[in-house]
Amino acid sequence: MSACATERAPLVAVTVAPAWARAVARRCNSVLNVPGLPAGVGPGAYVAVCAGEGRDDALVEWFRREVAICTPPEDELPTRVVVAVGRLAAVSEYPAAAQHHRWRHFASSPWYGGPVTLWLEDVVTLPASVPCELRGEGELWELPPDVQAQVRAGYGQVVREDEERWAQYQSKATGCSVPIAREGLREKCIVKCKQPGCTLATVRCSTCKAWKCSCTPHVCSTEARP
Repeated sequence: MSACATERAPLVAVTVAPAWARAVARRCNSVLNVPGLPAGVGPGAYVAVCAGEGRDDALVEWFRREVAICTPPEDELPTRVVVAVGRLAAVSEYPAAAQHHRWRHFASSPWYGGPVTLWLEDVVTLPASVPCELRGEGELWELPPDVQAQVRAGYGQVVREDEERWAQYQSKATGCSVPIAREGLREKCIVKCKQPGCTLATVRCSTCKAWKCSCTPHVCSTEARP
């Protein structure tokens, strides 16, 4: 989803079970199984994750057990909406799996089944779910222009807010990295001569306890006579 207005990365939609869509939106799952991949769509494209209908209890139980995500009751899960957008990082055909430490957990799960699997990264949860038409689970399709515009707008809003937040963090970090000038032990214990051009340290006169420097003659105040 490039920022360039004249050339944008492809954006396709995939319909999955509501529980699966919720897991992707919460960044607990990055795997989508589809029958095939249309021409012109590959790594670098973006995938809109659509929540379909229905509930897979085995899927819900696995998410609860393996990734500690509890799925609410079926009637509380959003359906027929786009909930998130992720960048397509890799495509594999079952049983081969993308080799990356982020996906090893799902590559060994019962939910990696292909025949073609999309591996997502940089998933962005939309600030508001976008209503869409109902398609079959695992179907890969193109969003209508009006829905696509809303999805891109929501995605862009989140990205801009993240960039602004990151800029603020960097600004604060830069301010914190400026060294604070503090006097050290040397500066606290050594009194430098105040004569122009002299860089020597002064010492206390043993008699009058005044500071004196070898650059100028010292007249002890106790020896001075009127």
